[in-house]
Amino acid sequence: MYYFIVNPGSRSGSGKLVWKKVEEILDSEDVEYRVFFTSCRYHAARLAREITASGRDSRITLVAVGGDGTVNEILNGIEDFSKITFAYIPTGSSNDFARA
Repeated sequence: MYYFIVNPGSRSGSGKLVWKKVEEILDSEDVEYRVFFTSCRYHAARLAREITASGRDSRITLVAVGGDGTVNEILNGIEDFSKITFAYIPTGSSNDFARA
C-alpha cells in the first residue's frame, strides 16, 4: 500500500499540481494508495505518526510530496522505520534534500 502525504501549498501551489499528475498515473495503473493533504504546520508529522504507528502488520511505502519542510516533518513523525519505505517527490522551492 502506498501512502502519500501531500503539501498542496508547497512552492505556491505546485504541490497540488504535481499531485494531480501523480494521481492520474496511479489511477490509470490501478495502484492501491491513500492520500492525505497537509493543512497547517506540523500536520505532516502528525499524519506520518498516525500512518506509521505500531500495530500495522505489513510494510508500507510512505511518499512525501512537498518541499524540504514537508520531508523533515514526515521523517520526524515516523514511529517505526523498520516497516517503512520512504519516497520523495520534490515540489518545494529549493529541494535541497532531493539535490543532496
